Amino acid sequence: MTIEKILSGLLEYVLGREPYSRPDPDRYLTLTGGILRIRTFEKDEYLTHMGLPLDAILIHLDGPVSVYKYSPGGTGIRGEISEPPQIYGLYEALNGIPEYGVSLQASGQVHCAVLPPSRFLSALRSDPSIALASLTLLARFTDRMLNRHDRLTLNSPYQNLLIHLFESSAGRPLPVVIPGTKSRLAALLNISSRTLYRLLDRLEEEALIERRRGKIIITGKTFPALEAAVRLCRQGLKDS
Repeated sequence: MTIEKILSGLLEYVLGREPYSRPDPDRYLTLTGGILRIRTFEKDEYLTHMGLPLDAILIHLDGPVSVYKYSPGGTGIRGEISEPPQIYGLYEALNGIPEYGVSLQASGQVHCAVLPPSRFLSALRSDPSIALASLTLLARFTDRMLNRHDRLTLNSPYQNLLIHLFESSAGRPLPVVIPGTKSRLAALLNISSRTLYRLLDRLEEEALIERRRGKIIITGKTFPALEAAVRLCRQGLKDS
């Protein structure tokens, strides 16, 4: 079995076109002679750091990943939770950028398929199914970024915070502790820390969140109210 065939199957898997069956690490190492491997990252472990040499393409198979981008002074200017399917390093590789543009940290146990950028690009050029899958994932990434930009510019900070908290907790076992620091959350929403604390006070007064020891928590009691508030918010945006 060629590496192109294996890579094509992996991409079909992350796109949801194949039944769920986590790839076996030893099998992939054997089949590809060690070129492609499956790596497990435990919670809080970094997949890579912004500014490090682009030495691998990471195909995100499962688990949540926190994505951070930093200013030259070291301040986080973007932070979000990324779910599969994703291909980290593909944007940089296609544009000839020699280093990673973001830092990636596991927010839970994460599995990624890892292979050298040159080998991925070679497979992409030679196999139309790999090229199509990569284009699909890039299109989804672009759509998410455009939606995020529109949301930040068109919604109020309160609406953006509501939606962020809902999307960070929907579909997860409750209670959910919202990941990341307050400064990273403020940077994600493009607001000051003072504004963020004021909005969190308001949400707590409205019984949409709970706060314990500095953590933002969505519980089984607060989630229904948060979901209803987001539904009203989205309906208002749709009607405006």
